[in-house]
Amino acid sequence: MLITTTAILDGKKIVEYKELVFVQTVTGFSWLKGFSAAWRDIAGGRSNTHEEVVEQARQEAMQELVRKAQAMGANGIIGFKLDSEMISGGQGGNGLLMVKVYGTAVVIE
Repeated sequence: MLITTTAILDGKKIVEYKELVFVQTVTGFSWLKGFSAAWRDIAGGRSNTHEEVVEQARQEAMQELVRKAQAMGANGIIGFKLDSEMISGGQGGNGLLMVKVYGTAVVIE
């Protein structure tokens, strides 16, 4: 499936615009991951633990976005956007990561 941030596809023709396709995933951070991140805040450096959680959430959202677009009969998504944010938190670094992906499902010839 072709996924692009643009609305125009050079060399390709959009023959049908389906509709907006939207997915959000919410992933929790455990206390252990929070502890790991807190240590990184003190010691400095990248948090591989958090990067892995964010990447997994992004991949899951993308897979679901493609599945939904295909269910509509689309073979492409234009105007793709991705957003992520922490939607809650507490002591010990626990929190939830929300990843949102969306775009317009289209049929490309």
